[in-house]
Amino acid sequence: MGRGNGQHRCVLDGQEIQRVSEQKDLGVLIADNLNPSAYCVTVYKQASRVLAMMQRTIIYKKKVALLRLYKTLVRPLVEYCSLLLLGLPTTRKTRSC
Repeated sequence: MGRGNGQHRCVLDGQEIQRVSEQKDLGVLIADNLNPSAYCVTVYKQASRVLAMMQRTIIYKKKVALLRLYKTLVRPLVEYCSLLLLGLPTTRKTRSC
């Protein structure tokens, strides 16, 4: 009986709601335990792919040009991740990202 019960079922309009471990909403991966590490990993992979693409394709590698590309392509990904995670409670387990 109650939330801690593994057999507890949520019902909406007479139909049982399917239980999922992760859900993507507005581009953010939310786990059932609200642990942000899975989302941090996906953002890290996205940023790494963009940086690798920049390194492969950019011939003109002046500092000013690379900085502008970084601020345009990579920084928004990381900032969006960090702004969303500021409100989540941190524990020893979630500080890994």
